[in-house]
Amino acid sequence: MKNNILILHLIFATITLFSCKSSKDLKPKESPITFTEIKTGENSNYLAFTTFEIRNFNELTAVWVNLFANYDRKPPIPSFDFENKMLIAVALGERNNGSYSIKIESVLETKNRVIIIAEENKPGSTCNSPTVMVYPFQLIEIPKTDKEITFTKTLKVNECGKGF
Repeated sequence: MKNNILILHLIFATITLFSCKSSKDLKPKESPITFTEIKTGENSNYLAFTTFEIRNFNELTAVWVNLFANYDRKPPIPSFDFENKMLIAVALGERNNGSYSIKIESVLETKNRVIIIAEENKPGSTCNSPTVMVYPFQLIEIPKTDKEITFTKTLKVNECGKGF
């Protein structure tokens, strides 16, 4: 009788072990979305980190004016296919060094949302960079989506002259 109970426990444990999905399978599947850079610059009118989802020409006009507010020669607002595409803008905000930048590293899609991963590049303490106020930004184009869009910003410190 004890042997039968032991065998039943072993069979039940084996079935339980192999029938459950691993935690790796429970993680949301992310697939990359191809994007195109439209504009990048260092002199926007945004003083703090700001993100935008641009879905029509009126929204683009409002953001464009601020992206290029501090430029002597403002580029004309381009036309876009807002039926099939949308724009994403990230502005880093005010920084006191010319070596700062912001770049969208990747755009990922899950079942319920789109994740924009932006990377702030910061000069390290060993860098000899110009002391000047900059306001970095980037504008990209992605396929139109109705999913929730979330933004993540990572920080990369570039140590000049190290690693050689």
